[in-house]
Amino acid sequence: MRPGIILPRVSEALHIPLVIVGAGAAGLAAAIAAGEADPDLHPLVLEKNDQPGVKLLISGGGRCNVTADASAREVADAFGTGGKFLMNSLGAFPPDRIRQWLEEEGVPTHVEPPRKVFPDSGKARDVVEALLTRARRAGARISCGQAVTALSKEGNLWKLDTAKGPLIAERIILTAGGASYPKTGTSGDAYAWLEALGHTLPPLRPALVPWSVPLPWVRDLSGLTLEDATVTLDVKGHPTERGGFLFTHQGISGPAPMNLSRHLPPASKGPFRILLDPMPDVEEKSLPEMIRAWRLPIPARLAEALRPEGKPMHWTRAQLLETARHLKAVPIQPAAPMGYDKAEVTQGGVALSEVDPKTMASRKVPGLFVAGELLDLDGPIGGYNLAAAWATGWAAGQGATL
Repeated sequence: MRPGIILPRVSEALHIPLVIVGAGAAGLAAAIAAGEADPDLHPLVLEKNDQPGVKLLISGGGRCNVTADASAREVADAFGTGGKFLMNSLGAFPPDRIRQWLEEEGVPTHVEPPRKVFPDSGKARDVVEALLTRARRAGARISCGQAVTALSKEGNLWKLDTAKGPLIAERIILTAGGASYPKTGTSGDAYAWLEALGHTLPPLRPALVPWSVPLPWVRDLSGLTLEDATVTLDVKGHPTERGGFLFTHQGISGPAPMNLSRHLPPASKGPFRILLDPMPDVEEKSLPEMIRAWRLPIPARLAEALRPEGKPMHWTRAQLLETARHLKAVPIQPAAPMGYDKAEVTQGGVALSEVDPKTMASRKVPGLFVAGELLDLDGPIGGYNLAAAWATGWAAGQGATL
């Protein structure tokens, strides 16, 4: 048994004041908040996996990008229309609070470009162990290998059917995660429970995903990275993202393309056309002379792949200008977003109008609190989604003790 984890013996009708479903980022934050607010509460956290924090353990390539080096307002703004909802919880639990928590548990952190926060050790497990230590000190109990198979409200109490037997709870915090990365146990079970309880859920789709592109020239560039590129989705509004870009054996990935997947048109499955600008700081009007000599500020492999037929040195001004326009908007099509098995988050979730932004309490069902990826919130890559998970989990934990 991992140090700090208490596995309670579950009887046929164990009565618990507060049960938290899911021991991920939001669930652990909720457990700590509830336990610290009420030392006699001893919240019980149910986790279907054999260990807590599985998604945290693989995040950031096993290093865990714990949050963004940004203010509460900057994080909220990154969530677009959901930012207004987040401001209450981020104000109470700002992005740097998790860094303070980790520092207090002996896990210092640092910032890496652009604004990513990682533990100095480079080990996600240190982050999880620090949270477990704090949760244990707050009196939380964590039971692993205890999947919830059914959830229902009976009068003022909750009935949970679990892998280790039934439970009765006075209050429930759902932090079971979305449908992204199902190999970590986040299979989206809680969405059906929430709908059955009367909550409204917009259509769900994978977000922050790489793109599948069946083009030989893209596949041939597999492994090539652009430190800074701009990508535009060729749909109404032409949403654009800027950042790192990676060619893969399946298509394209990296922060810019993955962030672009958040802007897909509703109910559209594609395929789509993506326009790549591999040199966003170079003005189009400056390119003709570079093209004539074919000396471009991009990696040689990419320059070779984009090299036009013929000899640019002999081209007319019109031909040079047309090539310049092409290089500032290289078409990548057909491009299709990959599925949940590659997604970092789930887009969609419980409608924010149905949740109290201060406490994460359901406005539909008394005694129910919802936090983390189950909410209709999704932010960009870079620790923003974890910042929201910590904050909404903290709000739910405190709210459940009021």
